[in-house]
Amino acid sequence: MGHRNMIPEISACAALMKRERSDTSRYMMIRSARKLLCRFDPALWEGERRKLSKLRPVMERLAESVDSILPGKGAPEGAKKRMILSSLVDDCIAMQKALPEILPIAQIRNLCHWAHHSAGKDHKTIIIDSAVGMSDASKHALLKFLEEPPADTSIILITDRKQMLPPTIVSRLRVYPFKRRSRMQEAEVVRRVFREKGGGLQEFFDAWRRKSSSMIIAKQFIEQANFGNRAMPREALEIRDLEELGDFLKALDAELRDRWRKTESPKHNRFRSEQDGIRDARIRAENLNLPIPLVLRGLYCAMSSH
Repeated sequence: MGHRNMIPEISACAALMKRERSDTSRYMMIRSARKLLCRFDPALWEGERRKLSKLRPVMERLAESVDSILPGKGAPEGAKKRMILSSLVDDCIAMQKALPEILPIAQIRNLCHWAHHSAGKDHKTIIIDSAVGMSDASKHALLKFLEEPPADTSIILITDRKQMLPPTIVSRLRVYPFKRRSRMQEAEVVRRVFREKGGGLQEFFDAWRRKSSSMIIAKQFIEQANFGNRAMPREALEIRDLEELGDFLKALDAELRDRWRKTESPKHNRFRSEQDGIRDARIRAENLNLPIPLVLRGLYCAMSSH
């Protein structure tokens, strides 16, 4: 439980699986998606079933996508694999948006109730990611739980800002500091796990964070334009430099190609018109030095008029 942006990791795993046929890439994809799914366990959302029920179709579709790539089954290939991974990432994005930014007290209370009253004699383990992301009320409820935890329960808090946790909570925990890897060790992790060359893990996931953000904005940009909404997405208006614009236009191009691949021939006039619009937007911003918001407004209006 806890809020953390899982989309960069999920997107990186999806890209790895697109390139490779190995069971390792499938396990990586499944693991990253299930880490997000675990945050929507019904026990945590007791009392908020209405909100959870709205996500039910997405959760079921995501679970089916995960099951379809399990090792031991025939590995999807070609267009089918691309379609499954695209759907999987889209559903993860929808679920990520539904995660509360701050861990609500209701989930802490539900967690305590589950730990004290759930059936079974198996040892229970609770993991709270980004543990500083709690309201004061949530921290107080957690403190009460830590004062008298069930004997068959372990609770793990993950944070890189221990000083932001109340001393009363830290005093009831055993601290396990993790030594940061060297840059060379991080580069080796990226090479061996994700089969990519580059720098450290922070740079690697920052790059995927930018790509993921651009991908989300591109989907919103297309959907609102197709719906005829006059207002361009707020996130698109926040694009201010050429690097961000380049990432966004690449994501927009990839998303449009994927949509046309699923529906109509890429030779269709509208497809060519959209590609021309993206190319013109890049030229106007990079070569003519026009303001980026003005360039994106022109592209948005052109797409809305189709």
